[in-house]
Amino acid sequence: MLIVSEHTYLHSIYKRVLHHRGAKVLDYHYYATDFKLIEPNEPLQNPQIAQKKDIQLSAFDRARAITYLHERIYAPHKHLWYMTQGYNRTDNQLLNTEDKRIEILPDKLYAVVFLHSFDEAQYFYGVDDFDDIYHWTIFTIDNLLANPNIEKVFVKLHPNVDYESYPGDKIAYERLVHRYANQLKLDWLRKDCSPLSLSTSGCFVGITHHGSIAEELTFLGIPVIASTFAPWGKAYAFVHTWENLDNYKSLLQSLALETWTKPSEAMLEELYKYVVEYRLNAFPVNKKFAWMKFAEFLNCEINSLEFLRLEYELACDDPRLINFLNYLVLEKQRK
Repeated sequence: MLIVSEHTYLHSIYKRVLHHRGAKVLDYHYYATDFKLIEPNEPLQNPQIAQKKDIQLSAFDRARAITYLHERIYAPHKHLWYMTQGYNRTDNQLLNTEDKRIEILPDKLYAVVFLHSFDEAQYFYGVDDFDDIYHWTIFTIDNLLANPNIEKVFVKLHPNVDYESYPGDKIAYERLVHRYANQLKLDWLRKDCSPLSLSTSGCFVGITHHGSIAEELTFLGIPVIASTFAPWGKAYAFVHTWENLDNYKSLLQSLALETWTKPSEAMLEELYKYVVEYRLNAFPVNKKFAWMKFAEFLNCEINSLEFLRLEYELACDDPRLINFLNYLVLEKQRK
């Protein structure tokens, strides 16, 4: 029996190898439950990618999904647990990093690239054709700049960027700014620009690898291009997805004002189903991740990096860890 305390990097390698050799896997990271036992003859799946339950969306659940998405835009602090360093604004001002208002023409096509962390969880949702997120970023920007149908390419930092905990993000951002310093077709948006600023005028396309911004943009009527190596996977078709580099390049090169359309009603229906399954009916994250449970146990604030340090640096007989392990055992026995 293998118990997976973290589902990325080395832990995931152990999980795949030992499962292949006949071990049962107890994984705590499935979005829909507190844990899942995978038998040796069962296929391993990425526990953070939606599997799509075949459900009919009730009027009640549709209303729940719409309320949730509305709150994500107008009360951005309310739902996403990992947003600890900042949030998007709730107005419709489209500002660049110099706080200048950007003029948008109604008969032009614009693309916005939403940056991810370059330090953390590079392969959280699986390995695609790109070396890493930086490779994906420059490939995306370069192909958008080369598309003559696009009037302007905007690049937006994640509002939750934290250079102190993840200095690689600052290095990557500075490298990108230097790389595109002379590109008049590119501008940098304030990291806290609201998605509302893209929905009030002009024709925008949102580009993300796996970001939750795809949900908000689709809800606001902005088409999105994103990877299948993302929370929605291949299960929910509310964004225009790609599976490999060539497929992705074709999507970027084919963007044109003449073919630009808002997400269809069918795509919105897919979005609402996804939100119900993956957001509203998901197992509470604070009851799932070990570092959050450890913080709750100690009644203190602790982040995932500090918990990893405790795991790897503290002696095995440290009373805090022993007591925490006993706490987890008793909690599981109560269930």
